[in-house]
Amino acid sequence: MIWLFIVSGLWIILISMAASAGYVTDPYILLFTVPCSLAELIIISYWLYRKYDKGIWLLSSISFLLCLFKIFSQLVLNNIFNRFFWDTLLYFGAGIYLLYKSKPLNMMETGLLLFVPCMLLFFPMLQMGIDYGTYPLLIIPVVAWALLYGYYRIQRRFRIIYLCGTLIIISTLSFFIYPNFWSYSAGTLYTHTNVADQRRFLNITSSAGDTSTLSAHKGIVVIDTWYTHCSACFKGFPSLEKLAGRYRSDTEVSIAALNLPMPGEPADAAFDPVRQYHFLQFRSVTLLDHNQWKIRAYPTLLIFDRHGCLRYQGELNIDRHILINNAITIIEGLKREQ
Repeated sequence: MIWLFIVSGLWIILISMAASAGYVTDPYILLFTVPCSLAELIIISYWLYRKYDKGIWLLSSISFLLCLFKIFSQLVLNNIFNRFFWDTLLYFGAGIYLLYKSKPLNMMETGLLLFVPCMLLFFPMLQMGIDYGTYPLLIIPVVAWALLYGYYRIQRRFRIIYLCGTLIIISTLSFFIYPNFWSYSAGTLYTHTNVADQRRFLNITSSAGDTSTLSAHKGIVVIDTWYTHCSACFKGFPSLEKLAGRYRSDTEVSIAALNLPMPGEPADAAFDPVRQYHFLQFRSVTLLDHNQWKIRAYPTLLIFDRHGCLRYQGELNIDRHILINNAITIIEGLKREQ
């Protein structure tokens, strides 16, 4: 049985690696891997059933429901930090329930029952782009298990205090530490150089139909690159609108969205989705070209200083609790430069 457990786990990782390399396409990733994740759950459940000779199957359904919740949360909860919070809290709560409901289970067995199927299920979902680049979310089961172990070891009279502390720890991880880590890993700051970035000289078209270049805009230029089939790009426009509103009366700062069109895409498609917003709107004259614009993922924020040098490339972050690579902090820093 242990060999079947190991082989099914290795199969999931192998398919995920093949998907990452482009050998397996999205429709087949879950087809090849989800049955293996459920097989892992069945193997663990059967092992516990044989060991204790009691109905573990009902408790195993908790792990199955956690797997379903993981799929639901990553499809519905758009904010990855909300997912971090709710996933960790749910794992921790399910672990406590298991420990109280089934006394023979020890910490290691509880961890196997709860976290192994969910962790393995995360690999194929990661490759499908549902959580592309959010590898730190893999630590959710580990964090929940560590907190559960502390709860298991602490004396009963201190458990209420421990639960309150756990809520504070999960909240701090979800809404401060992890967002700042993510912002740090998803953006790059550049030092000042004397050479202007060549992307400022590529032709662009405004919503009024005028053709120019980014170099025509003096001062600090903030560009949010996007394309029409990028759902994450549309979710970021309200934040870009808030940033534009903050600097609307500041003549030193220009904030715009730049559409990089796909082949066969009509010109109107670049402006209709953003017409409701007040930030500047541009469309690249040439088709989406990763070599020209040097964009690897969308949306990507570009911030140029008043000398035309690229000073930041990465995600747009304007929330106060994000201290690393915050767009407002970067812009204010560039304004203070001579």
